Parts: sequence; structure tokens; C-alpha cells
Amino acid sequence: MSTAVARTQLGWIRSIPAAACLGAVLSMILVALGVTMQSGATHFLTTAAYRWTAVGIPLLLAAAAALIDVRSLRLPDRFTAAIAVFAAVQIPVLSAGAIAQMWGPLLAATIVGAAYLALGLTGNVGFGDVKFSAALALAVGASVGMAAIFIVPIAVMVGAMQRLAQMAAGKSGPRPHGPALVIAAAAVVSVHTLLAAGWV
Repeated sequence: MSTAVARTQLGWIRSIPAAACLGAVLSMILVALGVTMQSGATHFLTTAAYRWTAVGIPLLLAAAAALIDVRSLRLPDRFTAAIAVFAAVQIPVLSAGAIAQMWGPLLAATIVGAAYLALGLTGNVGFGDVKFSAALALAVGASVGMAAIFIVPIAVMVGAMQRLAQMAAGKSGPRPHGPALVIAAAAVVSVHTLLAAGWV
């Protein structure tokens, strides 16, 4: 099989709709496992392990997208779509069907997306970062609720440190912001978990 034919046959994997479908399938598989797996009378859906898995999968996808951003200065929309759809399936599950709790991640994603849109309009970040930030906030917000808005100040701080390091090294030009967003999302999840456990 030639390389061109192989690329044609595998091209659907790189499409945004296919990536979104993949995110939905992964999320539904996780839900199905959560429903069927239980310890005594406790469903896996209600455990901390499920929450970690539900937020860990999109963070892994985000980390893969950030690596691409480092190499190409571009965040692929297919990763953003997969993260967003995965999170959309998980929100009602992690909220246990409580409508009030579902608004948290949706509002957080809106606020984070709006903040990054403002940054994008002023030329501080690319519009790939705008979409990526909203998807990450939705995924993180599914587990931590409105605390996901703290992605913005943390990511901005990490980005500023990256810029200072770049200037100190005598380098100029555009820099990837995807890694800063992933670091910020992981930090929000970690701190929220520590606070919830009473360790901080």
C-alpha cells in the first residue's frame, strides 16, 4: 500500500467530526464501565477513581495537542473537538444529573473562552488557544466546577514566565501557549483535589 493511499484511508481519523465521535465513544465507554463496575453496593461512577479517569483522559489528549503546538505552533482542532465532546458526555454523569451542578462547567468554559477571546483579539494568543482553553475548562469543570476559571490566571502566569525565559535566552518570535494551558488545567485539578481531601 502506497503512502498516499494509506494517508487517504486514514484521513478520516484526522477530521474534526471523526475526532468528536472518538471523544464521544471514549466517554461513553467510560460511563458504561462505571455503571457495570462496582464494589459492593458502590458504583464505580461515584468513586474518586472515576473522577480522576474522567478528567485524566482529556488532559492526556490536551498534552498530546500541546506537544504538537510546541513543534508546529498550532493546536489541532481535532484534539479540541475530542476533548470538548468527551467532557460534554461526562458533565451530566459527574453532576449526578443535578441541573444546578451542570451549569458550573458550562459557565466556567464560557468565562475562560471569553477571557481568551479577549486575549486573542489583542494578539496575545492565537484563536486555536481560544478554542482549546474553552474545551479544557469544560473538561476540568466537569470535575471541579467553577474552579476551572483559575485556568486563566495560572496559564497567563506560566506564559509570562515562558516569555521571560525566552527573552533571557535572547530568543524572539511566537511561542506555543498550549503547554501553559495544560499545566494550568492540571494544577487546578490537583489543588482542587488536595483541598477536597483536606490535605491543604
